[in-house]
Amino acid sequence: MLEYLGAVGSFSIFLPSWIAAAVVSLGTSIFRAKGIPCSRTAVRRKIFTAVGQFNNQRQQCLASRKAMEIASERYELMMDKFRRGSATVTDLTNAQNDNESAMAKYITDYSNFWTYYYTLRKYALYDFITGKDIDVSVKEMVE
Repeated sequence: MLEYLGAVGSFSIFLPSWIAAAVVSLGTSIFRAKGIPCSRTAVRRKIFTAVGQFNNQRQQCLASRKAMEIASERYELMMDKFRRGSATVTDLTNAQNDNESAMAKYITDYSNFWTYYYTLRKYALYDFITGKDIDVSVKEMVE
């Protein structure tokens, strides 16, 4: 199952075995054309690993978003405490560092999400968002 999070909304896609078989066949030929030795098993493993990474990354993105929200709220509360004089500079600095770390993790996780998505898209030659095959004619590439 392929899941998508983004401004467009949420969608799920199941990668049927016949598509996986076609992708494995295509992937094997692509790797051989590039001079990379491979077997059907190796290509199948790459595809299923990519699907697994993508599916796991969705949960990771949700968790890191929640962690970022908590860290941001903690920083705001600590800033209020600091202004009232009930928190030290060290407490405020720690909250700020945690907030920045959580934000960086969130950005990294979403970047990984899209990297995994485009990896799957490349393997399948299929755009899961629009539901269309990726097809480019040679004439379009030359022009």
